[in-house]
This record gives sequence, C-alpha cells and structure tokens, in this order.
Amino acid sequence: MRMRMTSRKDNVRRSSLLLIGSVCNSNRQENKTIKCRIVRWVMRKILFVTTVLMVASALAFGQTGTPSTQGGKRSTITGCLTSSKHDTYRLVDQKGVMNMVYSSTVHLDPYVGKFVTLIGNQSATPSRDEGMGKPMPHFVVLEVQPASGTCK
Repeated sequence: MRMRMTSRKDNVRRSSLLLIGSVCNSNRQENKTIKCRIVRWVMRKILFVTTVLMVASALAFGQTGTPSTQGGKRSTITGCLTSSKHDTYRLVDQKGVMNMVYSSTVHLDPYVGKFVTLIGNQSATPSRDEGMGKPMPHFVVLEVQPASGTCK
C-alpha cells in the first residue's frame, strides 16, 4: 500500500486554518506576496466583525432595570388614588397632575378612593394615556402612607 502524500497546495484548499499557516508562515518567497496579504486582510475583517458582535451582545445583555425605575431617587406624591379598567391606578396630585400608578410589591386596592402619600420612583419620560391623549408620568409605588385630606 502506498500512502498518498498531500502537498501544501492540497492543505490550503482543505482548511482556512491551514491556509493561513501554509500561506503566511511559509518560507517560500512566492507565498509572501499578495496571497498572504489577502489572507491577513480577510482574517482581520473577520476578527473585527466578531469583536463588534461580541461587544454589542455584551452591552445588550448587560443593561438592567427598566426606564421607569432607573432614576434611583425616591420621590413622594400625595393625592387621591383612583382605579380604572384592567387594574390600573391613577393619582391626581396636589398640583393637579394625573399620574399612572402601579406596583408589583404593594397591593393598592385598599387605598382606592382615599387620600394617600405614595413613596417610590417616578419615570423621567411620561407616556401617553390612550383615553386622554396627553402625557402622564408613571409612578412605581414602593410604599403607601395614609395622608390627611379628602378626595373630591
């Protein structure tokens, strides 16, 4: 049995890794010309694209929080708490601003129709209420305290 010997040329055709090794690391003078430059250029482009994709995915998965709670500073609003359809709550504060109120930790039903002080995080960007068509700030409630006053 005779073993078939593979030439460098066959290795180059079979694998891009062998292509880089045989073309760019060869001592032959003919291989150090345009072939090696092309291979190095292609590999740099592939490395660049791979790096950009890795950085972009790391940035995308590294974000935490939601836009409504990222402020971190607690604020308070005082007013009359009302409820709407679909378990949504609103509070008209003492300045007359209507706030969309919600909480995943505090049960707000017992406070509906009462004058309360809400402690939590207010969103920096108000969203539009579908029924009224004007911007309404969102308020994430962390704590509820009864306040002195009456609802109208």
